[in-house]
Amino acid sequence: TMQHYDLELIKYVSSLTNIPLIAAGGASGPHDCSLAIEAGASAVSAASIFHFTNYTPRDCKEDMFREGIPVRL
Repeated sequence: TMQHYDLELIKYVSSLTNIPLIAAGGASGPHDCSLAIEAGASAVSAASIFHFTNYTPRDCKEDMFREGIPVRL
């Protein structure tokens, strides 16, 4: 949707379970991926931002790295 991840929903669901949670549907830019991880997601899924913008997976990884999230660059 490229309308940002539902961070409140991610926080809520991640507080209820110990299984990994993958946030999907909503990234409008690299920082959205970082925000989803910080909200409690174990990983993010993104596609539209790579198809319909100039952002790359590397941009998302670099933002996560700057935010202190462990990521392979």
